[in-house]
Amino acid sequence: MPSRAGISGRNRPTAAAVSAAAPQSLRSPSQRPLDRAAAALLDSAAHRRRDGRSPGVRGSAQGTRPHGRAVDAPLPLDPPRRRPVTAPAATRVRPQRQNTKAIRRQELIEATIDQLAKRGYESTTLADVAAAAGMSRGIVNFHFESKEKLLVETLRTLSDEYRGHWKAAVKSAGADPAARLWALVSADFDKRICTARKLGAWCAFWGEAKSRPTYRDLCSANDDEYQATVIELCRDLAAPGQDHAALARVIVCMLEGLWLNLMMAPKDLKREQALASARYHLVSVFPRFFTVDGPVAAPAPEGRP
Repeated sequence: MPSRAGISGRNRPTAAAVSAAAPQSLRSPSQRPLDRAAAALLDSAAHRRRDGRSPGVRGSAQGTRPHGRAVDAPLPLDPPRRRPVTAPAATRVRPQRQNTKAIRRQELIEATIDQLAKRGYESTTLADVAAAAGMSRGIVNFHFESKEKLLVETLRTLSDEYRGHWKAAVKSAGADPAARLWALVSADFDKRICTARKLGAWCAFWGEAKSRPTYRDLCSANDDEYQATVIELCRDLAAPGQDHAALARVIVCMLEGLWLNLMMAPKDLKREQALASARYHLVSVFPRFFTVDGPVAAPAPEGRP
C-alpha cells in the first residue's frame, strides 16, 4: 500500500510520469482523450501545490482557476444565516387582543349600568348583564370572575368619569373663583354625566354604600375632594360674617337632591330645569358675583371705591 506522502504534496507524480508508466496496451484510442484530461488536472493540482494553494481553493490575492485563467481575490462567503430570535408566545405583545379585551370589559360595564338602572342592585345578575351585552355568561366570568368584582369596577368607572369631568370644568374656567364655582355646579348637569341610566346606577350604589365598605371608600374618595373644592371656592366668595363651610355643604346637598329628584320624578323635572335651579341658588347666595346669566366681573373689595 502506498504511503500518504506518495500521493499528496510535492511527491505526487506528474502527468508525464503517469503517461509514461501506463502500458500502451491498456489504453485504447477512445481512452486517450480521457487520459490527457486527467493529466491536465494533475498538472494543475501540482502547480497549485508548489504555489502553496490547496487544490480546488481559490488563491488569496491572484489565484488560478482549474483551467489556468487568472482571477481576482475570491468573493467572501456569506455569513451563516440565523433564525430571528422571537419572544416566547406567552410574552409576546398582542395590541389587537389587548384592545379587544378592553373593549369587551367596557361593554360589560356599560351593560351593568343599564341593568342597575333598570332592575336595581339586588335584581341585577351576571346573566342579565351578559344578555344585555350580547355575550355569554362565560365571557363575563372570564373578565370579572364574580358579580361583586364587576360591580366594583362599574362604580370605579362612574367615579373616575365624574371626577375627571368636574375637575376639567373647573380647570377650564380659569382663576376667577366665581367662574370656577359656576363651572363646577354646571358640570353636574352636563348631558354626558347627568343621564337617566347613570343616575339610576349611582342611586343603586348609594343604597349599598352604607353596608359595603368598598363602595363607601370609592364614593368618599371623590366626595372629599369635591367638597374641599367647594369649600375653598365659597371661602373666596363669602361676604364677611358668612359661614363659607356651611354654604358649601348646602350647595353640595342641593346638587345631590336635584340628582335624586331627576331620578325619582323625571317627568316633573328635566335636566335643564335642574341646572337652572342650581344656578339660581348661586345667585341667591352670592348676589355680588352671579346673575342668572353667569358670573359677573369681580367687584371691588368692600371699603374701596
